[in-house]
Amino acid sequence: VAGLPELVAARMKPASPGEAATTMEFVLEALHQNSLIGKDFAESATSYSDMMGSMLSSLGSIEDDDDVDPEDDDFYRGRR
Repeated sequence: VAGLPELVAARMKPASPGEAATTMEFVLEALHQNSLIGKDFAESATSYSDMMGSMLSSLGSIEDDDDVDPEDDDFYRGRR
């Protein structure tokens, strides 16, 4: 995760690489527990993801939707 090692180093001052890794895992788990990131389990690994970004990217954009004409729909008129 970009910026996570720097955040941990600046805030916690870990005494060893193992302590830094444990603290980074703790931060990720706290974000997951507060529903700010997603957590996926595999057979031998755990991965974290951006839940909101995943949900929003699956929606696409109104320009990609052939059934919707943004010019004719009041809902889309103020949202472009």
